Amino acid sequence: MVNPNTEIETLEIVDTLNSVDFEVGLERLTLANGTPTPAFATVRKDNGAVLGVVGERYTPMQNSVLFPQFESLLRSSGHRYESKGFKVIDGGRQVRAQFRFPDIELRMGKGDVSCLQIMVQNSFDGSLKVALDVGFFRFICSNGVKVPMFKGSSFSLMKKHTASLNLDFTAHALENSLTSVTEARQIFTDWQSTRLTQSQGHKVLNGLVIGKAMTARMSDGIREIWDKPTYAEDADRNVWSLYNAVTQHTTHEVAHKRFNLAERVTADTASLLRTSVRKGIDSLFVDTLPKRGELN
Repeated sequence: MVNPNTEIETLEIVDTLNSVDFEVGLERLTLANGTPTPAFATVRKDNGAVLGVVGERYTPMQNSVLFPQFESLLRSSGHRYESKGFKVIDGGRQVRAQFRFPDIELRMGKGDVSCLQIMVQNSFDGSLKVALDVGFFRFICSNGVKVPMFKGSSFSLMKKHTASLNLDFTAHALENSLTSVTEARQIFTDWQSTRLTQSQGHKVLNGLVIGKAMTARMSDGIREIWDKPTYAEDADRNVWSLYNAVTQHTTHEVAHKRFNLAERVTADTASLLRTSVRKGIDSLFVDTLPKRGELN
C-alpha cells in the first residue's frame, strides 16, 4: 500500500541501450574496524556510484544481458512492437525498458483506445524482481493504465533459485503477457458498466484513501479530474472513468518525481477497485474522511 513518506526520486528517460549498459559489481562492506560483513554494495563500474546494499546471495542481472535478450525474443515472436526507451531511476538503481504493441488493442468506447504495454524491469538494490510488468498505454491522454492485480499481471523472467536468464522461461512469460489482454478487457468492461453518480465517485475515492491505496492529499487532485474531466471520453460516470482520473493524475503529476509511488498507487487502486466491483462497488463507499491528522 502507498507510503506517503516516499522520497523524491530522480527519473530520466533515455532512448537507447547505450545509456543503460553500465556494468554493476559487488563490493563487500566492512565495519569500521575492518571486520567483513555479509552485506555488499552494488556499484556502477563506470562512475563508482553506489546503487544499493544487498545480501551475499544476490547476483546482479546486467542490463546489457537482460534487455538485448528480451528484445531478441520479441523480434522472433512475430508480434509487432515499438521500443519506447528506458526509465532510469536514481542514477540506475532501477531500470525499466518500455515496449508497446500497437496491434494488441483495448477499445473501451468510441475514441478510447489503449495498446498493450510491457515494461521489463531490473534493479540493482534488490527492490524489484527481474520481471515483465503488464499494462496499457491510453492514447487520448498518454496515460499508463495498470492492469488490475490478477494472477499473471507480473511475470518473473528468472526461475526460482537461479541467477541467470532462462530464455525458454522468459519466452513463456512473454507469451502469457501478450495473451493477458483478454482477461484485462473483461475486467475493464465490467468497470465501464458499473455506474457511479458524481457524489458516489467521491465516496469511492474516500474508500481508496481508507484502504491505503492513496493519500488524502493525492485524492484531492484526482477528485478535481473526476469532477471536471479533461477528455470527453471520460464524461461517463462509471468506475472506468474514475480509474482513468487516477491514472491521469499519477502519470502527469506524480510519476516524474516519484515514479514508484505512482506505480504503487495505480496498482493498489486497480486491485481495490476490482475486488469492490466483484462484491458491489458500494462496499468501497466511505461518506467522509477523518480529519487529516487522524488518518494513519
